[in-house]
Amino acid sequence: MLTVLGSLSFLDLLFGSESGNDADYYDAYARGFADFATSFWPILLRKLYDMGLYSREGITAFQLLLGVWLIPPLIGVLSVPKGLDSHFRRKALWFSAALLSLYPTLYVFTFDIYRDVTMMTIFLVALIIAWKLLESSKVNTQVLYTVPLILVIWLLYLFRPYLGFSFTVSLGLALVLAKLRFDKQTIFVLFLIYIAALMLAYQETTLLHPLLEYRGESGFDKGGSTFGLGLLGRSPLEFVLVFVLSFLFQVFGLYLHSFKALILFLFESLPFLFFTVQLLGRYKLPDTHTKFLLIFSVIYATFFVLGNDNLGTAARLRLFVYVAIFIAWARSTFKELGNQRPGGQL
Repeated sequence: MLTVLGSLSFLDLLFGSESGNDADYYDAYARGFADFATSFWPILLRKLYDMGLYSREGITAFQLLLGVWLIPPLIGVLSVPKGLDSHFRRKALWFSAALLSLYPTLYVFTFDIYRDVTMMTIFLVALIIAWKLLESSKVNTQVLYTVPLILVIWLLYLFRPYLGFSFTVSLGLALVLAKLRFDKQTIFVLFLIYIAALMLAYQETTLLHPLLEYRGESGFDKGGSTFGLGLLGRSPLEFVLVFVLSFLFQVFGLYLHSFKALILFLFESLPFLFFTVQLLGRYKLPDTHTKFLLIFSVIYATFFVLGNDNLGTAARLRLFVYVAIFIAWARSTFKELGNQRPGGQL
């Protein structure tokens, strides 16, 4: 019931505006009634249609299988670190899978031909391969996993370029920072470097301009859940302050402009805040896997916060951040429980 209520609120936020339904556009493109492809997904659907393999109902059924039967167990596998008792691992895996299956946004996108469910599946497969790469000490094995990982990341890039880019950069930084201790001082220094890098990129380069121009000087000009916050034409200090405010609205869901937004906050963002606070409270425990997830969450969120100005769209884009933070939280939680109780209990 909670999942359904949260999902209905999300549907109203996303589609209760003039922006329309992305699934209708994908279907129109697949059938040849639209000519402009916004990503690899409609192109793939068109190819399936040309081969006589496309139907909206069939693709939806496939998405439902991915969202209900494959994605939760994959998240469960990724959420359990090595070195735990087999009985504890099994219970932790299914606990994680069951908990994530209640995620309203994930629930919504299993019922039509949105690209997000397929993207999430590819993202989780990429994580599993990356986990194998990080855990391997043999060069031959590392090479064996590197080739499929490159292919899967390339798929992510085709579906959403900055998703594939964020994954690649985050993996590299996680390897570089593998020996770095994540204490409070280190986290604070990294935060200052992050803010300084944003200000420098905004003031001294044009790297951010495509995203900022897409967002517009006054934010999006339509949509019932639009913030109306532009980032262009501001001083560096104003840019950072508005960016932080937009980050709070989009990632933490603190844009409570309506009762429906409040429902979405309670069912999605509040659990995310809980996981984040608990995870940061265990800053001494993160392994390389968890560091990767944290770095990825920051880099990927930075991209969509810069380019987006709508809560409904943010709820869709932050799906990968929420899942990454949940996996990181679960890994640290199960690791802590396993250390306290060898062969322990959930």
